[in-house]
Amino acid sequence: MNTESLTTVMTDTEMVLLIVGMMMVTFGVRYFPFALASKDNLWGKYQNVVETALGFVPVAVLTAIIVPTVLIRDGETVSVSLDNFHLLSSLVAFAVAYITRHTLLTVVSGLATFGLLKLFF
Repeated sequence: MNTESLTTVMTDTEMVLLIVGMMMVTFGVRYFPFALASKDNLWGKYQNVVETALGFVPVAVLTAIIVPTVLIRDGETVSVSLDNFHLLSSLVAFAVAYITRHTLLTVVSGLATFGLLKLFF
């Protein structure tokens, strides 16, 4: 396959328009929710929904970071086996977190499990 056909060369004008477009989208996404929230009638109506939705942001972000790190081995292979020490130690950490609700104990148990698995296997 000819790789030259897959690349496109942008002119300076196209590059500037692309940057300005990205700037407008980024600004709009960040500005308009705050602009709408400043109006009492809109904010009062949707305040509970927004607060509930924002409560799920930390869980969603951590899940998006942790799951690929735990499951993807060798850069592209999903590994759900007993050979995946990351998965085993994260399951132990999850169980400790669920039972104790203690953050430090959760981290220590996960790291200790991973270290022991690496040491003995």
